[in-house]
Parts: sequence; structure tokens; C-alpha cells
Amino acid sequence: MTNFNALGLAKAVVQAVLSEGYDAPTPIQVKAIPFIIEGRDVVAVAQTGTGKTAAFLLPLLSRLDQIGGISRPNCTSVLVLSPTRELATQIHQAILIYGKNLRLRSAVIIGGAKSCVQIRKCAPGVDFLVATPGRLLDHIRSGTIDLTSTRIVVLDEADQMLDLGFMPAIRSILSMIPGKRQTLLFSATMPYQIRALAKEFLTNTFEIELLPDAVPIDLIRQSIVQASRSNKGKTLIKILSDVAVKRAIVFTRTKRAADHIARYLSNAGFESDAIHGNRSHAQRERVLKNFKAGKFRILVATDVAARGIDVIGVTHVVNYELPVVPESYIHRIGRTGRAGAGGVAISLVDNQEMELLTAIERLIGRSLLTDKAVDFCRHRSRLGRLTKKEVNCDRHRSVTNVRQVNDKNDLKQQIFAGNYQKQIKNRGVNRSKYALKNGKRQKKLNNKNLQRTECLNSNELNSEIVRFADRKPPQRQRTGIPFSGT
Repeated sequence: MTNFNALGLAKAVVQAVLSEGYDAPTPIQVKAIPFIIEGRDVVAVAQTGTGKTAAFLLPLLSRLDQIGGISRPNCTSVLVLSPTRELATQIHQAILIYGKNLRLRSAVIIGGAKSCVQIRKCAPGVDFLVATPGRLLDHIRSGTIDLTSTRIVVLDEADQMLDLGFMPAIRSILSMIPGKRQTLLFSATMPYQIRALAKEFLTNTFEIELLPDAVPIDLIRQSIVQASRSNKGKTLIKILSDVAVKRAIVFTRTKRAADHIARYLSNAGFESDAIHGNRSHAQRERVLKNFKAGKFRILVATDVAARGIDVIGVTHVVNYELPVVPESYIHRIGRTGRAGAGGVAISLVDNQEMELLTAIERLIGRSLLTDKAVDFCRHRSRLGRLTKKEVNCDRHRSVTNVRQVNDKNDLKQQIFAGNYQKQIKNRGVNRSKYALKNGKRQKKLNNKNLQRTECLNSNELNSEIVRFADRKPPQRQRTGIPFSGT
């Protein structure tokens, strides 16, 4: 099968696909589309950027065109669950593009948007409903959405959707859908533990796995740059200064780091912006729109936004910090090299991230440290050479660090050998006349107390006489008023 007509798709769907410039289906589409049209449950694992979204949208659009849409209010025929807002918006846009020749209604429900607009769109009933689990549960509890008529459920990015954090929401949603349904799971990675959880929701399953688990796209050139945490900023600027970097995405682990790096790059003269979970839906849409339009060429993002960023022309992906979950590395580097194009993925690694690097290498089945590092200085850099003063400062700083390390090593050897003696620093003596006077007075008091203690025995110390011997008798208070007696 080398064309879309041979896959059994509706003519209106094929015309919409051909109008977008797609002539031949991808391998994941060739294998998945016939079984989805038959109504079987499918678990598909394929690399990022291989057309998984179209692999389940095209056959579902064809099925709804044949069997008809939904007519009940507040109901949906197809439910597509997505882990992030960006991915849900992207799927909804794909539905509008591929289904433009069909009379089908669709809606998207995500957090950060106005609920009244979403309720208004879902009130007459929709054929496709794309949603995130949290906001969907809010609408279900408020009674604005009914899932009793849902016939097809799609879990996109299934490894994250079926993660332990999403399990309560997924179980609640699937319990409200009739048991006689078609369930589809699509993802770039599918570990064995997650697949075991997915089997609970599927029957008559057909599994598709084009390549071994979590193997990245071969067209992406990956490399590692070893840099300390304090020098990662300078190294990042050197990498982005290469004229070959047309459009890049920098990934971090935390939201605070994303904002910090975006400000750091802006101060260095690079047009950049950040996208993460703390930003509102309108802000995230505006940032993605400006990035796609080319208003700035560097986007700083977190792992939440790693899935769903589908921007054409991303030449470089830089991992400022390695992800804690190894599978997230696959989704990060998958933002480049999409649709058969090449790309470059560079990871900045310090000594504290070596264990994370080992886990990633074990996942992808290859060593990244032995690969040839990216020579980002082979092109003319936008930065000038360092001045002589800066070079001398760097040399002095390096020599000082070496001396400190040598001193610490010598100290460790002395402690281990038992020859270490702590040196008491001479802080000097206060020679002022007031200090000498007070010192002599305190010394006299100490000698007097010492003599008194030596002359007293244990019986006298316990007696009441000695206990109150040092006390002075109470004196009459002088008020200055003369006594007038009779």
C-alpha cells in the first residue's frame, strides 16, 4: 500500500490529506489505519514525528462519515485524551484540517480557557471531543458533558497518560464510558510496566511496534557537552551563536529555570521566550504562535511542553538539564528532525547528571559520550574573541581553583595519617587601658573565689550560714524625707 486510497479511507478525507501535500502514508499509518477501520483496539508504539496523530484521526473521520455522528446533547462519539494543552490544541487543529470536507462537529476542552465557551460548544453534542483529564472531569461533575454515548476512546501519548499520576483521572473517565467501546493507545514510548496497565482497558488488542522501545530517530545527530553548572550559561551562548542554528528549543527541568534562562539569553542579545505550566493558556498560545511565525528563534520550554510542540524548521534542540525520566529525552529531541528532516540534539551534562545520562544511554542502547561532539565553532561565531583581560582572569581563576584542590588533598592525607594538628590563629591582644583594668579586676575576683572555695569543706558548703554568707544585709531605703517623731 503506497497511497491513501488503498487504505480504505473516505474520499473526502483522502482529498483533504492530498490538499495538505501528503502523497504517501507513513509506516505507522499503513499498519494502524486498516485495523482501526475494522473497529479493533490498537496499541501503537512509534518514533516521534512519524505521523501518529494522523494514524488515528484519518480512520476515525472515515468511520464517523459512514456511521454518522452524534445527535444527543452534551455527548460525544469520539473522546481523545491528551496530557497537555498544546497537544490537545494541535490534535483539534488536525481534526479541522483533515475533516474540512465532512459535516462533523468538534470541540476542545483544556484548562486555562473559559468554561462558558466550552459548555456552549458541547451543548448541542459533538462528534470529536479533545480534552485534558482534569478539565474534562470538572465538566462531567458539573453535568455539562455526558460520556454514556461515547463509542471510541483515544489515549494519545499513552505512556504519560497511564502514568501513576494520571491513573485516578483515567480510571474515573473510563468507568463512565460503556464497556463496549474501541480503545486506541498511541505513544512514542511504551515501557513494559505501562503496557501491563494498558491491557486492563483493552480487549481484542492489536499491537504495533515499528522499532524497539524508545529508539530515537536516526536522522538526529546527538552529542554530549560536558560543562559544570556554573559554565552552562556560557556554553549555551556559544552553541546558539553558531550561524547554523536557525531555530532552537532549549529544555529545562523546572519552570523557574526556564524563565531564568530566557532572561539570560535576552540579556545576551538573543531573541527568546519561555513556555511552561505557570503561564496561562493565552500566553502559551501567543508564545507558540510567535515562535512559529519567526518573531524569535529560541524557545525555552519544560518537559510539560515537550509533547505537543510541532514547529517546522527546528534545527537544534539543547538539553540545558537532562530529564529525570529517560523517556522524556526521546520526546525532547523529537522536536527536531520531524517529517524526515535532519536535526541536532546537544545535551549539557555536569558531574551530578552522569547517572541520568547512563539511564538515557541504557534506554536508547548506545553511548553518547563516545560519539563525536558537535563542533559548534567550525562556523563563524557571532561573538567576538575574548579580550586579554578576560583570558588573564580565567587563567587566574583556574590556578586558584587548582591550589584550593591541592590544599584540600594535603589536609585529607594529614588527617588520614593522624599527623593533623589544628593551628590556632593569633587574633591579637587588646592593649587598651580599659581592657587591662577590667582584666586585672576579673583576675582578682577569680583568685578571691578560688581561695574561698579551697578553705571551705563539704559540710560548710551545705550549711545555710555559708549559703547566705556572701549576701549583704538589706539596707534601709533613703527617701530624703526627714523623720519627724514625737
